Amino acid sequence: MLTTARLLAVQYRAEALFLLVGTMLGLVAAAVAVTLAPIVLERCGSGADTGGACAALGTLVPVVAVASAVAIGSGLIVPPLVALLVGVQLVAREVERGTAALPWILGASRETWFFRRAALVALAIGGSATLSGLAADAVIGAQQPGLDLGHSLLDWEVRGWLDPGRALAVFGLALLCGALVGRVLPALLTGIVVVGLIFGVFEVGFGAVHEAMARPMSGRDGLYLAPRYVDLTTGRSYALEAAEALVAYDDGALTSRFEVVPYGLPDADSRLVIGSEVGAMACLTGPGIAAATAVVRRRHPY
Repeated sequence: MLTTARLLAVQYRAEALFLLVGTMLGLVAAAVAVTLAPIVLERCGSGADTGGACAALGTLVPVVAVASAVAIGSGLIVPPLVALLVGVQLVAREVERGTAALPWILGASRETWFFRRAALVALAIGGSATLSGLAADAVIGAQQPGLDLGHSLLDWEVRGWLDPGRALAVFGLALLCGALVGRVLPALLTGIVVVGLIFGVFEVGFGAVHEAMARPMSGRDGLYLAPRYVDLTTGRSYALEAAEALVAYDDGALTSRFEVVPYGLPDADSRLVIGSEVGAMACLTGPGIAAATAVVRRRHPY
């Protein structure tokens, strides 16, 4: 395993360096944001700059904003990008260069060769993304003192366990594309298209699920979606388009018959919402790696 790790570090030193530097930059930015955010909140949080205390901070406020963006953004960009770049190359590079033949023919088994490499890369990417997700939690928590992020939908898509879930899902799909195509550049282009399409489908699908789960949100914290028109006579709720199909938008009866009610997902649903999306990402990672293993078992080493 150590020999495989050293070999991978040499083969993918540029990607490994990018992952390391990107992760460390995000952690340093998170430390800056977490340290300075309480000071900014103490002097500027009320909105009234009493005695000029907030103005005296000068550039400290934008520093916190930039540091927060870097800390959160690093987790959204660096691990998934490395997962894509390394994932498509892990098999395709060896096949393209003809170096897969030796370990596949003379080694213990193709599956062992593949699994060791995939497991080590997944560990590095998953660890980096987990650190980034926890850092994003810390940054958002520092700016929202008293808020239990474990039971909140605030910025839920850019923090926590979705960071490693997203990165590992990209890795699983990239592995499969690389194993199937067997050439680095075509595999990379295929991976970009496949990842974009599948994540687009997920976005649309989960958006529809969230709309179906939405409930009235008056006075509650959570994820606010499009408001709905509630029929005052029947109590049924409609989207704006459906309400307009019953009563024209410029008809005064629209406001007399319908009440606009904010709809969304309350924080009480946070674990269900986040857990379902992390689970969906895992359903891409596991089958992607399993399918790539099956392809490696059967394909020619050149």
